[in-house]
Amino acid sequence: MAFVDYSLDFGEDKVEYPYIYNVSYAVGYIGGNCRDDVLLVQYFLKKIWERVKGAMPPSGTMVVDGWMGPITDRWIRDFQSGRIYDPPQPTVMVHDGIVDRAMGGEATTIQHRTWSIAMLNAAFKKKYPELYYILPTAPDLPPLLAYALAQSV
Repeated sequence: MAFVDYSLDFGEDKVEYPYIYNVSYAVGYIGGNCRDDVLLVQYFLKKIWERVKGAMPPSGTMVVDGWMGPITDRWIRDFQSGRIYDPPQPTVMVHDGIVDRAMGGEATTIQHRTWSIAMLNAAFKKKYPELYYILPTAPDLPPLLAYALAQSV
């Protein structure tokens, strides 16, 4: 179940990120793919790409339906490549098509790679600062995702 996670330590960024929106189970072809976790990842990806300047979105129309499929996989992998950033940057994430739950109390994995879910949060907050802190009540949020996030606040 997607949830609001207050447990991660972002160090100096803790003021800017007092919490993140996290997934309970990995999203990707070999993930647990809990429906509201997939909804969160799809919602973030779709909204982020809406505000990317000068870059074509990955092929296929992202539908925020909570089902993991080839389009969601393609969009996850494209996000992990770092192409979405203005300007594009080398990735600091594992490029494996999986959005794992950020855990261990830190924003990075034991291999010192940033969790993809943490990067999705950062990119979403950069593109939609007006929505980040009110996400559970965002007007276009799917009801199942809104319910899951509201339960964890």
